[in-house]
Formats: sequence, C-alpha cells, structure tokens
Amino acid sequence: MYRQVIRHQHDSCHDVYWTSTSRDFTPHDCFTLRGPHHWFGGSLLSSQYMPLQYAEVPMQPYITNDILFKSKVEKDRTNVFGNVVERFWINSNGVGIVVDSSVPLHVSLNESGSSLLCFKGDYNESPFPNPNNEPPFLKYTICKEDNVKKMRDFFQRTHFEKPQGIPDLSVMQKVTWSTKANNSAQMVGILKQTHSDVSAVLTPFVSVDNNTRNFAQNSALFIHDKGGKAPTLTGWYGGLVGILDFSNPKTQEWYKQKLEDMKNVIGGNGFKGDNFNETLLPDRELYIRWLQVATYLPVMKFSIPPWDYDEEMVTLTKTMLEKRESILPLLEKAAREAEHYGAPIIRPLWWVSPTDQDALAVGNQFLVGETLLVAPVLMPGTTEIDIYLPEGTWHDEINDKDWDGRQWLKSYKVELHQIATFTQARTI
Repeated sequence: MYRQVIRHQHDSCHDVYWTSTSRDFTPHDCFTLRGPHHWFGGSLLSSQYMPLQYAEVPMQPYITNDILFKSKVEKDRTNVFGNVVERFWINSNGVGIVVDSSVPLHVSLNESGSSLLCFKGDYNESPFPNPNNEPPFLKYTICKEDNVKKMRDFFQRTHFEKPQGIPDLSVMQKVTWSTKANNSAQMVGILKQTHSDVSAVLTPFVSVDNNTRNFAQNSALFIHDKGGKAPTLTGWYGGLVGILDFSNPKTQEWYKQKLEDMKNVIGGNGFKGDNFNETLLPDRELYIRWLQVATYLPVMKFSIPPWDYDEEMVTLTKTMLEKRESILPLLEKAAREAEHYGAPIIRPLWWVSPTDQDALAVGNQFLVGETLLVAPVLMPGTTEIDIYLPEGTWHDEINDKDWDGRQWLKSYKVELHQIATFTQARTI
C-alpha cells in the first residue's frame, strides 16, 4: 500500500510526496524524454551528453563517483554519476523538478531505450543509511514557467544559493601549470625563484595504504558505515581511501591545520580541488583542439608544455594565449554576473534564445557570458563542422563577416590551427 500527497506550494509549483506503508514497495516516478522538448541538469556523467535524452543510464543510486577512474575499469554502466551531483532537472518546455535532499534517491536515464527519466526512493541494498528502518519515500517539487531560462532562474532564486564571491581573478588571468614532483618542497623552491604562484592539489580523501597507523588514530574524522562502527572506505585511483566528514567540526579544524602545515612546507599560494595529471604525450591534433577550447574556459591548465612537441606548437600556443588576454574582461564580467545573479560563466546557447528549438538541441557549442559563441571541433580529422547561431547578429571572427541568427552554417571550414568563434554584433 502507498499514498501520494500533492499540495500547492506556489502558483506554478506542486510538492509531490510518495510514502509507503510497506517496505516492499519502492516509490517510483518517471517523466518522458520523448518529444520535441529537451532535458538538462542532474550530474556529471562518465559519458557526458547535452541534452540528456541522448544518454543511457540504468537505475542506480544517485551518488557521486570517481568517474575518471571507474569509467576505465567498470563496463556495466553502474557508478556513472560523476563528481558533481545536483538534484534538479529542467526541460525546454519550462518544467523543472527538484528532488528533496532527504530522499534515498536512485535515478535512471533512458534505461533500455525507454525514453524515460525515472526517480526511485529505495533503501534496499543501497548506500543510503536507514538506522530506524523507515519505509522508503519519494519527495520532489515540480514547477512550470514559460521557458527553460525562466525555469532555471526561478530555481536559482528559490532553491539555490548564489556564489558568495567571484573566483580569484589571478587564476583566470594566469596560465596554470600542473606536474608531479618527487620532492615537492624542492620543486616549489625552484618555482618561487621564478616568482611563480604555487597551488596544491586537494581532495577530501585520505589514503589507507600510505599511512595505516595515522589513519586508525584519526578514524573519528571520517564518514562511517551505517552502524557507525568503522570508517567507510572507497576506491580512488586504484587505492583504498577514507572520506573526511566535514560535517564534523573536529574534522574541519584538523583539515585547516593540515592546510596550514602544507603552506609552511611548500609556501603555496592557493589550492585546487583536482587530481588528474596526464603523463603520456597526447595526440598532436587532440592537444591542439584541447588548447583551443581551454582558451575560452575560466581556467587554463597545462600538464604537458607545448615545447614537448615542436616550435610550431609553441607558436600556436602563444597565439591562443594572446587571444585569451583579449577575452579576459569578458570572463571577469561573466564571473561577476555569477556572483550577482547566479548565472554560470559558461552558458548554453539557449541562454540567449530559450524558445529556439535548434538552440535547445545544440550540445557541442557554448557561450562565454552572453556575447561570445564558441564552436570547437570535437572529432578527430575534422575540418568542417555545422554551426548554429542563436537569436541576434553574430560576427564571424574567422571570416570577418556578420551573420543573422537563428540559422545553421553548414560545412563551416575550420582548419587545424583555427577555432570558430562569433561575437554578438552591436546594433544601433
């Protein structure tokens, strides 16, 4: 037995609450991905798609995973949700769904070609704790606005907090170099002599393998299993790690002290929460196309220097760095808009054309702020791509001409040393 309770929360919203009188019943709701509308939101995926109807994910717990590692070793399509997981989804018809944070949420996308986005509340054989043996439940809010942009802005005002400040602008303004060193303190000493700022890689994980005794002594600082008897361990880059419990004030103080200790050892200027460094020399074409895209993103991070290739690559890199200098004011403006309005720095095409069906379907182009459109080449051996221009007038940077919006540029020529960009032309 179960019951569904719906109550009006807002003129455009309903709260939906499924609860069960039997632990054998798992509340389950689905929404169609089929039709002219497109869905966005949710989490990072091991294979990223936008819009979401092109993805296929079997029903599984909606929790974060280390997809950089797991996607290489797990082929059964489980654990595909990534390092960022948000419990909201919006579609191009202006429908939005937010699932309550207390729900033991499982999610599927187009499972077995079903064309459905499904939510399930389930404690059975799941990572969600249920110490009081409560029956499963499903609770979410569903809302409607005129279009996807208005729906996204509504959720921003009602369900999400805006950033409390803008990122350190020096991170945008300067190129970040990333590498590994056997002696970190010595490496940092050399870098400081060149007046370079230094950042360190941080994670919420502590390795069991590196220092078992220290791990055991600090076991109270970690997230524990359902019974609270032992730290929960997980796999990360092939090793076992514990996850720090930052809801514990003692963990917060311990971690702050570790950061101070690290600064004293390496003299670091900043910290970055990432831990992926490629050690093999990437394919030349891939490196060039990556360099072109990275030029227009908030942070430009090198792990392989261009001079590891040849002088031609160095020259191309200098050209892209000059281009980045020219768009820094736009990146900084977009960052301030993120602080004031909650708008992302990098935006989809539908941000400026929210009712345009073509703009809504494009997932391989992006906007920097609202006035710069970037259409990167994403497939190897490609020098012609189809580009869609949304509403407005757009200046073609490669061919130095203006185009009217709401049209496709078919078989647009993009040589290996080029990336297609368009700036919104001023109108009088």
